[in-house]
This record gives sequence, C-alpha cells and structure tokens, in this order.
Amino acid sequence: MEENQSLLDLEVDRDAAQQLTEMSRWAKFLGLLTSIGLGLIFLLMIFLWSRFAALLFPKDEIDAQNLQMGRIFLIVVILVIALVVGIMVSFLIKGANRIRLGIHARDQLLFNSGLNSLKNYFAMYGVIALIGLFFELLGLVTK
Repeated sequence: MEENQSLLDLEVDRDAAQQLTEMSRWAKFLGLLTSIGLGLIFLLMIFLWSRFAALLFPKDEIDAQNLQMGRIFLIVVILVIALVVGIMVSFLIKGANRIRLGIHARDQLLFNSGLNSLKNYFAMYGVIALIGLFFELLGLVTK
C-alpha cells in the first residue's frame, strides 16, 4: 500500500468543485473582513486611548500605581486577544487559499493542507467557545 495515499481522494465533480471554490472565496472574505475590523479597532484604540482609559479607570477612585498596572494589564489582554484572532484569521485565509488552489491544480496535498488549516481554525474556535461558555456559566452561578 502506498504510504502517501490519502483517505480523501480528490475525486470531485464540477458541482462539488464549484461549491468548494465558492466556500473558499467566502472563507477568505470573512478572514479579510475580520483582519480589517481588527485593524480598525486597533486604530480606534490608539487614537481614542485617553478617552477609553478615562472611562475604564476613573482617577478619583484609583491611586497612580494601580492605575498604571490596570492600563498595562488592559494592554496585555488586548494584545493576547489580537494575537489569538490573528492566528485564527491566518488559518482561515491560508485554508481558503490552499483549498481553492488545490481544486484548480488538482493537487491532493495542497487540498488536504487547506482542509487541515480549516480544521485548526474550527478547533481553536471551538476551544474559545467552550472557554466563553464556561465563563458565562460561572457568571450565572456567582450571581
């Protein structure tokens, strides 16, 4: 038995190839839209930082040291969220591009690589959804 033989052979008819190509276009569009949205949020955070910080950290309630630590913590949390979203978007765009190119070139390895990238995207999305669900349930229990 050949070692590189795939479980999913790229034997798709024209309709399935069109559907997969259209799916890859929408996935790429969603990834690019998310990237643009993330960039716009960062620009707004940079330009409106003073107003944003004044709303979150009122100066009359917090001393200077705790105010600085709160701002640093907020920046670290925002950067971690941006990093996770950036990684997820890169998996989505990479998967969409590889699926489209794999279908057009009839390249099984490229197509499988695209599906693997999409699998990674959905796995990360599922883990984040479960973590969010846990915190939602924790919030309901503590009320």
